[in-house]
Amino acid sequence: MRIMPKSCRARLSRRDFEFMAAILNQLDPSKEDSFIRLARDPETLNTLLDHPKVLDSLLSMKQPINVSSELYFYVLVRHALKESGVDHLEVADYVAGTLVEFANGNPFYTDAGSPVQIDGVPYHIEFIEAINAANAYDRFYLHVHCGNQFLVLTGLFPGVIKNRENRRGAPGVRYYEGVARGSYRTAGCHPLADEFALCEVYEVLADRFKETRMALNRMANEYLFLSR
Repeated sequence: MRIMPKSCRARLSRRDFEFMAAILNQLDPSKEDSFIRLARDPETLNTLLDHPKVLDSLLSMKQPINVSSELYFYVLVRHALKESGVDHLEVADYVAGTLVEFANGNPFYTDAGSPVQIDGVPYHIEFIEAINAANAYDRFYLHVHCGNQFLVLTGLFPGVIKNRENRRGAPGVRYYEGVARGSYRTAGCHPLADEFALCEVYEVLADRFKETRMALNRMANEYLFLSR
């Protein structure tokens, strides 16, 4: 199952732009379309998404049902990563897109469609076996899938890993950090990474995985209130 995270910034909905127009400019409805046309410019959009009022407004919402998950996760991830010193727009977009896929219910599956998880934690050996049996083309997607799954688990659910470590002597967070870093580094060297313009993203994720993971830990605790 070859799921690649999609750009959150490229998939913002009209209601997202209406939301930003309302909180940033308090425009009357007759001028809303002008704001939306302006906001669709990539550089302008990046500036608007980084505005503190956007983050504050999202966090003040009891339930973010008036915006897309793409806007919600991008703004939270971008803010969390910047606080951790990972000031890279494309990395924030990629990580946010990965969380959107997870939030939309895409589970941890192998490329063949078989589940590779127990207690919420995929078995690394399953990925190794699948990678060893795959052709060069499919290996790229498996490395990406492996990195993404352990990014979500170590970032949003480190408690699950810690519980398994304590109960069963299973590998801890540091082990899965190493697995994810290696997967992203290998994926970044594949020709398909260049085709998807993701070489730099995977290089940053490999080099700064710990900072990225800890940024997601704080985001989960402070904004998403995940206790697992």
